[in-house]
Amino acid sequence: MSSISYIELSRLTNDQFLSLNDEEKTEIYQQANMDGNIQLVARLNFLGMKPAEVPVRQPSIISECMDVATQSSTILEYLKTLYKDGRLIVGTGNLPEDCNWMNKGPKFERLLGRDYLAQMITQLGLQRVRVPRKVVVAHNPTISVECWNDQYMFHMESNEMTVFAERVSSVSRKLTREEIDDLIRLIAAANFTDLWPANIALSEDHVYVIDTETKSFKGNVCWDKIHRFKGLVKSEDIRYFEDRIIEMEKLDTGKWYYQFWDGTKTCKMDRRAKYENEIDITEQQYMYVGGRSSGPYSPLVFKYSIDEL
Repeated sequence: MSSISYIELSRLTNDQFLSLNDEEKTEIYQQANMDGNIQLVARLNFLGMKPAEVPVRQPSIISECMDVATQSSTILEYLKTLYKDGRLIVGTGNLPEDCNWMNKGPKFERLLGRDYLAQMITQLGLQRVRVPRKVVVAHNPTISVECWNDQYMFHMESNEMTVFAERVSSVSRKLTREEIDDLIRLIAAANFTDLWPANIALSEDHVYVIDTETKSFKGNVCWDKIHRFKGLVKSEDIRYFEDRIIEMEKLDTGKWYYQFWDGTKTCKMDRRAKYENEIDITEQQYMYVGGRSSGPYSPLVFKYSIDEL
């Protein structure tokens, strides 16, 4: 550790900090991040210590390569957006009455997954796949958000908030060919990997993807698993369904390739080069911000006030 304690930094002027050598400044910055000292990290960011931005793996909004001040402000801005849009509600009694709501627990990451799928549905112009409405209710004037990293994606939950989802009125029917196409396109584009029939619901006119936790987007799509949906396919459409799966398996040309399919074209890039480049950047950034690990038993905790929204 530098001979200048990061705690002593509060006594230094900005010019005095900037006069330190790069190694001392970096060590102070790392320690401030490891200790979760948001105020100090924000000050050091202003003095030029803020790391370069690294793409965040959606549907997460923060990454392990962000400094703690940026992580905190990013979550705050998201909460502000939810509040502005009427999707962060204070008190269960204020839930909109135009919907039949069901309690989905404290994981407000479900809203992130829901919004990401909605974004992909719009981008792809899908007409037959939807995601249910989801809102979050705050029960206290202060909110503690717990976050932890899992394979480069962050889980988020809060015991001071509860997620409520629109209850979809399911009917007993089979998928149409158009719905099969739209569902497969969404799975491919959004990298939706939680391929279980229980994670979708069929209304009279649409297919709803109802499970939007972070875990539903981990890893890579395994097209063999979509055979689990065969029970939702009409007997006369089984061959059509299987042909669609074969088509997607051909597009995924191997472990070391990454593809995005929008229904009209396929864009491929060498996944090995992409992976190695990402890992190199990630490790450098991760160590620069202190290499602070987080898991379900040692989460990052950020606190906010409803008044901030």
